[in-house]
Amino acid sequence: MIVDTTLMRSGFCDRLRQITFGILISKFKKEKMFYINEKKTEECPFLFTDHCKIKKIKLKKIKTYKKDKVVIRMSSYDSEISINTIKKYLPKFNKKLNYNRVLKKWKNSYKEIYPNKNIKKKINNLKLPSKYIGVHIRATDKLVPLFTKLFEIPSKTTIINSQLNLFIKSLDTQIYSISNTKNIYLSCDDKNIKKITLSSLKKKGFKVFFNQSKFSGNKLRQTSGEDFLIDLFCLSRSKIIISSTGGGVPLTASLISNKKIVIKNFLDEINIFYLLKILNNFIFYLRKLIK
Repeated sequence: MIVDTTLMRSGFCDRLRQITFGILISKFKKEKMFYINEKKTEECPFLFTDHCKIKKIKLKKIKTYKKDKVVIRMSSYDSEISINTIKKYLPKFNKKLNYNRVLKKWKNSYKEIYPNKNIKKKINNLKLPSKYIGVHIRATDKLVPLFTKLFEIPSKTTIINSQLNLFIKSLDTQIYSISNTKNIYLSCDDKNIKKITLSSLKKKGFKVFFNQSKFSGNKLRQTSGEDFLIDLFCLSRSKIIISSTGGGVPLTASLISNKKIVIKNFLDEINIFYLLKILNNFIFYLRKLIK
């Protein structure tokens, strides 16, 4: 099986959709060798093959391949985890397929992925409790000005500064509305916001676990691939994920997990900022009518 991720310009979680689809195909074809053509980008400055492994499948990086091979090449825009994607990319087999079952197998293929020994060791050293809530804060490329928020495409999961501040201040209320746990795992892609959130949670009596990530503030992705994956796999062990923006990270964490995870997306909460969502949708459809 050959997976060519070079058309995938977005982040790691989007790239993972294509890789897991490759795992799905390898199961149909009963192959145990998995070839990946991938390269670092600004959106995803690290490689899957440097940090992850696949159960019962050997991984090998390649740069070229023969055109007659079965190759999966998706882009960020046509890789949604859906039956339509399956129909487009699944090779033709000599049998009638139940696409709902195939979709379930695709989702289950995420559970075949596991971190390398170094990442696993660092996760174990965190000594996480058996039960905790994951808090996921995405700020870097998701934090936008009010004007951008109002006029962007509604499907984009962005957040404005005052909205993010409310998310951090109300975290205790959000946690207590669904659980009485005091154990929190904090995942954040911005150094200053992580520091502020950590301080706020500790003052309110929570026991906060977190990875000592190294941040590069001058880059789009401020954390390394290793730090990103430590957060991702730690979130996958949580019971509930409370996310500032939702998106690929909490969804991927739930898919690779061996347990059912509840995801709470702050952007879907009913509060004063929900009016932004309504206004954004109204402006978007009004602009479509004018065109």
